[in-house]
Amino acid sequence: MDAHALLREVLEEAPWLGEVVFYSPPSLRVEGEWVPGRPWSLAAPPLRVTGRLETRRFLTQSTVFEAMAADFSLDQAGRIYVRNALLSHHSGNARGQYMSGADGRRYVLDWNMIPQAVLPLVKNETARRLLEQFVFSRSTRISVKLAGGQAAGADAKWKNSGRAELKDFEYRGEPVSEVAAEISYDPAASPEIRLRDVRLARPEGAGTAKEVRINPVDKLLHIDGGESRMNPAPVVAMFHPGIAREIAKYWFQDPPAVALHGVIDLDRAARRNNMLFTVHTETNAGLTAGTTPWTFSGVDGRIHLLAGMLRLDLTGRTVAGTVAGSVLRMDEACPGVFDGDFSVIPHSGIAPRYTVKVGSPKTCHLLLMEREFPCDSFAGKLDVANGRMEITGNGLVFGGRMGANLEFPAAGLPAHSGSVVLNRSSFAKLTKLLKSATYTEGFLSGSFTYAMDGASAAEIRGSGKAKLEGADIFALPLLGPLSPLVDALIPGEKVINSVAREATADFRVADGKVSTENLEAATLAFRLTASGSVDFSRDAVDMIARVNLRGAPGMLLYPVSKLFEYEAKGVMREPGWKPRFLGNPFSRGEAAAPPATAPRR
Repeated sequence: MDAHALLREVLEEAPWLGEVVFYSPPSLRVEGEWVPGRPWSLAAPPLRVTGRLETRRFLTQSTVFEAMAADFSLDQAGRIYVRNALLSHHSGNARGQYMSGADGRRYVLDWNMIPQAVLPLVKNETARRLLEQFVFSRSTRISVKLAGGQAAGADAKWKNSGRAELKDFEYRGEPVSEVAAEISYDPAASPEIRLRDVRLARPEGAGTAKEVRINPVDKLLHIDGGESRMNPAPVVAMFHPGIAREIAKYWFQDPPAVALHGVIDLDRAARRNNMLFTVHTETNAGLTAGTTPWTFSGVDGRIHLLAGMLRLDLTGRTVAGTVAGSVLRMDEACPGVFDGDFSVIPHSGIAPRYTVKVGSPKTCHLLLMEREFPCDSFAGKLDVANGRMEITGNGLVFGGRMGANLEFPAAGLPAHSGSVVLNRSSFAKLTKLLKSATYTEGFLSGSFTYAMDGASAAEIRGSGKAKLEGADIFALPLLGPLSPLVDALIPGEKVINSVAREATADFRVADGKVSTENLEAATLAFRLTASGSVDFSRDAVDMIARVNLRGAPGMLLYPVSKLFEYEAKGVMREPGWKPRFLGNPFSRGEAAAPPATAPRR
């Protein structure tokens, strides 16, 4: 018979079946009773029949099905039964039972085929968009068992429950190894779709949740009792790709252990987020703060997704060898703390705010002037807020307390101002690091305040003070070559006692030069004053030094003391000190013209 005409007539609520094309004639067997003359009504039809419909391959809405079959019955009370229903597709099949009558409708469904097989038949736009996010392959396995019912009445809604298991597929471009959950949906009680005992597995790990609730009306996702061993960003990408792109900036070497609960706003604006993640990992995790990529191990803490902000409160250990701001290298793993607020709304215009704190109980190194200065017991903090960055730190440099404060008007750019203070650092250890030929004891203190507009040292502008206590001033690399000239001042003797009770200087830095007008050092034997500049951008020295002897030689030579002035116009390594006005009147032999670089022993 004409199957198309029959289906269009009988199944008025499914007009799409009128587009069915059968590759072979369907088989329809019907037996029962018909009462002629009785009006047709689904509530009380003039029929009581049972039958079976079978067909092999057929086409509908561009989808080819392998087979369809069902037993059915209809009685004069309007009760409809569909038993042993089967729909076969090359990806699987669907089986079900259906009953309807005066007291309502019920169904049982066992679905094992890919949803795309029936996608052309789905008219609900929301459901279609959801199904279009899935990508299935030949290895995909699907098992959905649902049962539901609808009470009688025009306003009655379907109540559904069951279990779903899907394996080896993609959702929104993210691979999923498995998802399984108990499902319930009762729109009369709530618009939420409830998933209980949820399991989600990806290639790198798996997660579970006691309950997940999806509200398609309000576009909210609730997660209760969640635990995960998966990377957070790909999981969040399945629900909100925009937020996932921001979370991806915080990476994990291995999937962390995460406990989570709260709400994710599925709307693009994402203003109603309130999801709390408690994180733990023994391996490395990292992020970039300012211009420094930070790597931590043993991370613990909380990540709070609140409205459009991501709040981090994490502790861990820095990885050995971490270099912060190009000026500090932490050779050992050090305790660290990170907290901050970051916008997860693209183009929100909200600047991040965060703080990084590190402490190094062991030795780390300051990287300054192409040298490495050991620093013990270092504690530092980096603050970023409103686009500005501030770095503070303190520690022990050669036993002396060092403190520094740097302020960057624009985080990530080199322009900044700063101040550094050093109090009673071992001068002996400093001169050893600088490879001075003269050994000395003593302490160095000082302070320096500066500003610079770029990354070049030639752009530094600032001023400071320096003080040397109980140290041989000729251990300073710049003054060391001057010692033979001073030794030759007194005939027959050397000025062996050149230890200064105190040496001080005010200095300025500008245009690539360090200059001073009042370097002054007082020893038991003489008083030395100096002024001039060192052009570190061109490695050029231009200085004048005066030596005034103390005691009887000083009183005797006071009228000609100006003759004991020396000038240097060389480079830092060889400043080239020589008498400014004439040769040394007290020099004898080789002492009258000492080599400029002769060290003082």
